[in-house]
Amino acid sequence: MVTLLSALTSRNPLLDTSRVSEGPNTESADKSPLTWIPWEEFSYDNLMAIFEKQVSARYEGPSTSLSDALPLDLQICNEQTFELALHRFIMPTVNHCLDVSSTKPHYGPGSRCPHPSAKPDWSCIGRGKYCNYVPGDTKLSAKFWPSMLRTHILEWKKVVGQVVAYQAKYASRYGFIITDEVLIVMRLTREGTADGIAAGRMNRLGTSHGVDYNDGEGDSFVNTTASFVDNNPMDWELNPPEYAIVPWSAHGRKRLTVKLALWCLAMLAVKGGNHIDYSYPELNSWRLAGDRYIHNSSGVSKRHLRQRVAIQSHGLYESAGWNYEEGEASSSGQGQSGYGYGESGDNEDEYNEDNEHDEDEHDDDDEDDEDEENDDGDQDDDIHNNEPDDEVYANVGNADDTGGDAESSTYEGEGVAGPVHDHVSDTETIVAGVRLMRVTIKKRLITRKPYYVDARGREVNTDISEWTRVRHHYELRDRRRVYVADTFPL
Repeated sequence: MVTLLSALTSRNPLLDTSRVSEGPNTESADKSPLTWIPWEEFSYDNLMAIFEKQVSARYEGPSTSLSDALPLDLQICNEQTFELALHRFIMPTVNHCLDVSSTKPHYGPGSRCPHPSAKPDWSCIGRGKYCNYVPGDTKLSAKFWPSMLRTHILEWKKVVGQVVAYQAKYASRYGFIITDEVLIVMRLTREGTADGIAAGRMNRLGTSHGVDYNDGEGDSFVNTTASFVDNNPMDWELNPPEYAIVPWSAHGRKRLTVKLALWCLAMLAVKGGNHIDYSYPELNSWRLAGDRYIHNSSGVSKRHLRQRVAIQSHGLYESAGWNYEEGEASSSGQGQSGYGYGESGDNEDEYNEDNEHDEDEHDDDDEDDEDEENDDGDQDDDIHNNEPDDEVYANVGNADDTGGDAESSTYEGEGVAGPVHDHVSDTETIVAGVRLMRVTIKKRLITRKPYYVDARGREVNTDISEWTRVRHHYELRDRRRVYVADTFPL
């Protein structure tokens, strides 16, 4: 059986770029960053820990064989001919693999998501709406390469700044640059403010640009129901973008390839949320939503977690009251309280990709479906061990296990390997046997002493000194449980 993974890791065509001429790139001064930082989480091992189940499905798209390609089909003269090759040899495979998902992400021309001041080469739509979840731009390696940051910084800023501007204008967390040598995936983060400032801000609604082709009008629309004027990402201060580089030549088993990276990027954006926030939970983490756990990247919903996993919602800052489309899983865990703890047990019910429910789509009638949760295994935390001045490729996997070309793990350049500022961790590791129980702390009618009802139904007197304040709630632990209360009456 041909799986999605085998199709997505198939060989890309060998392009003839001998006729491409060098030249300047398009000027862009909107959101030009001064540098970028490695996005170390975007690695083969980490992405497979999230999407291993999904990419194991049967591939029923067109053949990935390149045997019918004529020499002139592979000859690249300019960006237009390169885009034509992408539309023929790359995107059909990616889109057929994405079509298996219930949200139907799809890559196509950027023009199908009109914007008054943005014309990206690529768009990724999903959920039946023409909103650009992942804007992208096509470039030729003769005009742009990642290490330009050190050697031709003005040209580097034109290209990277252009895509950052597209991401800001479409309010999209993710974006990409694709050349005939590399794919560069990028993620934006809003620049943080001093402690206490963000918490006192008014809530804001996200601005999204899209077009509804079903209403007969075809006019672009903007959701501008913002509670105050700070709702335009183009007016925000943004951190340097995070980036990961995937070589065009990467292919074969256990390799992060261009097609696989594009597939994962679309799934992250459409399934896990694409708004721009101050910080994000780890890609392979879960959040608690009522009595279910939602994966922050895949949107998969479970009632129980059986293994050690990361439970995260908010990061350093609040997610600032963003609104999400119905059924869209928010990567920031918007609306949920900080920490959660997974429940261990033998009886596990979860939804798979074919019957998955996002944050607001829980259907308890279907809880008989039972799948095995993806095992994230023992993953190395230090996937990258680069010098500060090295520009890093994404961890594409082990070339020894493939028939593909062995790629260097670093690209001589000028990335800054490290965070812009330290983040307060919102991660907890689940300890087997410890269960989460949400309780409400009340006061007794006469004595006014606080109490809660424990797992055995007993009313237990308590005091605030017994509870630990954790971000947005209070915790009380015993040998077998963690009691969580949203508030403590004074």
